[in-house]
Amino acid sequence: SGGGSDGGDGSDGGDTADTGGGGAVAPPPSGDTVETTAASVETTNDTATLSAASVDAGEVVEADLPSGAAASSNATLSALSVAASSDILSFDLDVTPMEPSGIPDDVRGHENAETVSAFEISSDTFDSGAVESAEIRFEADMSAFSDAESPEEVALYRYADNQWRELPTTYEGDGTYVAETPGFSYFAVGGPQSDVTVADASLGAEEVTPERATEVVVELRNAGDAEGTTNVDLRINGEL
Repeated sequence: SGGGSDGGDGSDGGDTADTGGGGAVAPPPSGDTVETTAASVETTNDTATLSAASVDAGEVVEADLPSGAAASSNATLSALSVAASSDILSFDLDVTPMEPSGIPDDVRGHENAETVSAFEISSDTFDSGAVESAEIRFEADMSAFSDAESPEEVALYRYADNQWRELPTTYEGDGTYVAETPGFSYFAVGGPQSDVTVADASLGAEEVTPERATEVVVELRNAGDAEGTTNVDLRINGEL
């Protein structure tokens, strides 16, 4: 995927799948060597800016971020690798970490995952049409998740085409993950969450004489992707 320019919501002209975000950087033909460039990193306030001189098509720009340069309370972005699909005259990429609550109101909340951290990756000098693919390395704290039972359930999500899309994410151990994306926008580190609600309830009888019993039947539905629990209150005439 790729191709097309980024809109204000991070949409891609060629990104149409419901989940996933594109494959890894295609291997070079046999005998060819991919040229790599190390980007400089400068931190201003909460934003880390990756900069490099002109980048040729097929070249890969890499950067290791200083400790804490792109960190929120529950996750840290530690490295980026960007493969260019066309020439980029000036390579500047901004990485801004934020809490999930800091995502702008016009970007709707993630309804299908428990998000514990977020960040924005954007550029004023090129768009996603110039990117073949990118690799994002990040670290996440499992204690921040309520329902995720293993690190393998954690994934990186990208906001594109007005929805959150799960990216191919690999757990490398020791709390480190690598995700692949076809472009840039808002990203969220998330895991599966439960969504337990009362689907139906019924009474065996509306009037019960003293010393007699009636049955209360409650049906619960979990629309989420993880096991979960919920508290169900039974009130009789308004009293718990």
